[in-house]
Amino acid sequence: MPRYAAFLSYNRAVDGKLAPALRDALQRFDKAWYQLRALRVFHDDSSLSANPGLWDSVAAALDESEFFILLASPGSAGSEWVARELEYWLARHPADKMLIAVTDGEIVWDKATGAFDLAVTTCLPGVLHGRFASEPRWVDLRKARSEEHLSLNALDFRDKVADLAAPLHGRPKDDLVGSDIRRHRATRRLVRATVATLAALTVLAGIAATVAVQQRNVAQEQRNVAQEQRDVAQEQRRVATVRQLVAQADLARTNGDPLTAARLILAAAHVGDTPETRAGLVRAAVGTGIDASLVGHTDEVSAVAFAPDGHILATASRDRTVLLWNVTDPSRPVRLGQPLTASTGQVQSLAFAPDGRTLATAGFDEAVVLWNVIDPAHPVRIGSPLTDAESRVAFAPDGRTLATIGSQSVILWDLADLTHPVRLGKPFGARGSDAVFSLAFAPDGRTLVTGGIGGTVALWDLADRAAPTLLGERLTGFRFATTVAFSPDGRTLAGGDDGLMILWDVADRSRPVRLGQPLRINTGRLYAVAFAPDGRSMATASADQVVILWDLADRTRPVQLGPPLTAHAGPVNQFAFAPDGHSLATAGGNGSVVLWDLADRTRPVPLGQPLTTPGGPAYVMAYAPDGRTLVTATNQSVDLWDLADRTRPARLGPTLATPVNRVTAVAYTPDGRTLATASRDASVILLWDMADRSHPAGLGQVGVAASLMAFAPDGRTLVTVSGQSVDLWDLADPAHPKRLGQVSTAATDGRASDPARRTALDDGSAIFWDLAERARTSRLSPPAAPGADPVRAIAFAPDGRTMATAGADQTVIVWDLADRRHPVRLGAPLASHTDRVNAITFAPDGRTMATASADHTVILWDMSDRDHPIRLGVPLTAGASGADTLAFAPDGDALAAAYEDGTVTLWDLAALNDARDHAPERACTIAGRGLTTDEWAVYLPGVPYFESCR
Repeated sequence: MPRYAAFLSYNRAVDGKLAPALRDALQRFDKAWYQLRALRVFHDDSSLSANPGLWDSVAAALDESEFFILLASPGSAGSEWVARELEYWLARHPADKMLIAVTDGEIVWDKATGAFDLAVTTCLPGVLHGRFASEPRWVDLRKARSEEHLSLNALDFRDKVADLAAPLHGRPKDDLVGSDIRRHRATRRLVRATVATLAALTVLAGIAATVAVQQRNVAQEQRNVAQEQRDVAQEQRRVATVRQLVAQADLARTNGDPLTAARLILAAAHVGDTPETRAGLVRAAVGTGIDASLVGHTDEVSAVAFAPDGHILATASRDRTVLLWNVTDPSRPVRLGQPLTASTGQVQSLAFAPDGRTLATAGFDEAVVLWNVIDPAHPVRIGSPLTDAESRVAFAPDGRTLATIGSQSVILWDLADLTHPVRLGKPFGARGSDAVFSLAFAPDGRTLVTGGIGGTVALWDLADRAAPTLLGERLTGFRFATTVAFSPDGRTLAGGDDGLMILWDVADRSRPVRLGQPLRINTGRLYAVAFAPDGRSMATASADQVVILWDLADRTRPVQLGPPLTAHAGPVNQFAFAPDGHSLATAGGNGSVVLWDLADRTRPVPLGQPLTTPGGPAYVMAYAPDGRTLVTATNQSVDLWDLADRTRPARLGPTLATPVNRVTAVAYTPDGRTLATASRDASVILLWDMADRSHPAGLGQVGVAASLMAFAPDGRTLVTVSGQSVDLWDLADPAHPKRLGQVSTAATDGRASDPARRTALDDGSAIFWDLAERARTSRLSPPAAPGADPVRAIAFAPDGRTMATAGADQTVIVWDLADRRHPVRLGAPLASHTDRVNAITFAPDGRTMATASADHTVILWDMSDRDHPIRLGVPLTAGASGADTLAFAPDGDALAAAYEDGTVTLWDLAALNDARDHAPERACTIAGRGLTTDEWAVYLPGVPYFESCR
């Protein structure tokens, strides 16, 4: 049986809409309700899939079709595809199997010739000429083609479809039409019966559904309760996990393992974003003294060396590899190229040539390999290994001589030709059982020092490189001279062994003089000693996992600089100072290298020179809202400073003409256009127009003597504190201020007010006032005594929920003001100052709090976790006088601190804030990696693994 009842041929441009409608109508005509279609009609768009052999598919469809329906039109008459389809059909089928449906143009049969009249007919291809023995019947669809809705519901279109469908079904038209009508009526009866049945079933289903819904609601409610219980339990587990990880991170940090602490807090931050984890990330990112950890070796790191320009660091390991790193930015190190694997044994020593173009590596395979590192990402091996040379290697300062240890003695090599180094003379240095273990060149290159396993240190004259001579007597004092080093000026020699370090003055090489007493450093073996590039300090590393920095201002009595540097879980095998002295790389037994930030890049530093206020100490300061102007007020003057360039502050114009005897308050409106100044003894507050910062113009006066004041955010309301009253003023017209209301503080001297938060405070206790209605203020709470002493300083955080107070007891207390009628004390008092706290202020974003004290220091606090503020670094000191007043710049990247000696220091906080802004990234760089899968399983059992530092 044919696959298709008919093949539909047409011109797409003319009958693209009619053809699919006709196909659908033919397939649906006389269709029983249970049938998909009554017959199949081929239509190219719906019947063909994407196929590179298009004609082959069309020809196959023609072969499988019983009738050919031509949609005749001038367009199809000129269509190459229609003509091709007709030729193929007529070559294989009789003409009586072709049906013509005219959609456009004219068609005329010439009875005289027995063919179509080609002079008049415009819609038939020429291939049909002479194909019919008699006039074929054709269907006129020209009207249907112009209809908008081509549907069997349209009677004319339905009649034409019946004309074409009758031969396809092989039935008379009237019989076919009658059958279609009967099927349509039967379908309607079936639909009505179905609807009635469904209606009855719906009623029954509705009753059952009501019962089911009630049961479902009860079940859903039970499930909701169970889910809430599971959610609560899961949240409790999550909180417990976070707190446990934070506690473990704190313990690791306390035990001198900041890398593990950072990895734990990163994992905790993934489990839950909480104030504790945010604070923990700040701890991990700031104040560790670490720039980065380099992770890449799989065994102990035995040696590190900086290239002379400081941009490249080489690391060697007992895993038999050497790695090169770009450390141009120590906080963002980048590994270069593939590991160097020339040695067959553990790599024990590294050294860069003075020109930085050559790297020497030495291992326990009794060979030294030279590498060309001009392109550090693609090092090239130079020549053959130097045999009988192991464990230690050092370049002379001129780069022409290489010293190695081999067969327990020193071997010198001439490097005039790097591809063919020449051994100079015989090995030297060993004496009996006292084999050479360590060596170093003096900066002038004329002297070499060696340390022996027998505990002696020897100086060698290299005037004749082929025959070095011993200078003076061997130095003693050790059991095992594990490390030796010259100072950069060549005047000091250091040597060390089991926890002992000795310094000698070697200005006279033949007569070294011991400097002071041997320095007992620690209980572990001393693995390395080195001088900083400036020679003013030195470092020691030992088996007890620590590196200690020493101040050499007095060479006879070195003084330890700060706490030991601890980050490695194993011994510190070696270290190296960067040429600029700002970084220190330490090689650890735990397979990592730590880059230490000796410059403390995140530590705030003064911006330019201190400002000197003409009238003595500045007791009051304020930044303009745009941050370009700072106003300072003293007992004698009010001065403006231009901070457009914060590194070069400049005084703006003359001192403001104010009634002075201790200016007590200054305040800017939020738009910065108006400045208010108040003094203790004057009876007025002056208002200034700041359009011209160099020459402010007077705007008006407020008739009150104020000890403190502040503008509300609307810029129209001014709150003033004077004696025992708090006044509110309307400054819509600055020339004629109006009093809005007044409350009594029941105190002798107000210390702070904050109308933006609708509160006012006095200096003996904290009292809260509701200022929502300016003319009718009401007291929110009784006085809240913040401590044993009267309040000396108060500050509100920008969130309005946090307040800090300080008394003469040297402590700072943080308060939660969520319920202002009942302030709640947060955490323990902050007790880092050693004298009274004079000032407190919050940064505009509320993340940082600064406190100033009579102990000459300013301390910065991270407020990520209000219950446990974190001290950011060491206290800031800028002289020998106490700090009185503080003010943050509007962007939070600068802090102005006024001191009792009449100076104002601007502290740069940009680097510190940047590190905190990128705390997770900085923590990852410092840690080198996140927890491994094994570590995760130990610390977070049951929690899906997450790579914290992707």
